[in-house]
Amino acid sequence: MEIKNTLGLWIFVILGFLLAYAVCFFVMRYPEFRRELKYINMEIKRSDEVQRRIWKKKKKKLLRSLLPFMRY
Repeated sequence: MEIKNTLGLWIFVILGFLLAYAVCFFVMRYPEFRRELKYINMEIKRSDEVQRRIWKKKKKKLLRSLLPFMRY
């Protein structure tokens, strides 16, 4: 009986650490992300069709970079 309670506690602690890591990662990355996103959106609005495709690709990379296991 005691083993099951200990296992549940360890799972809870590990999930807590993972959640705290995800929140810290997002909070530290968010200001830089917002600046870059604002700049890319501005460039998309003022560019022609060929450049717009390039900027949209950069925007996709930026959005994917929010995932902790993907880097651009």
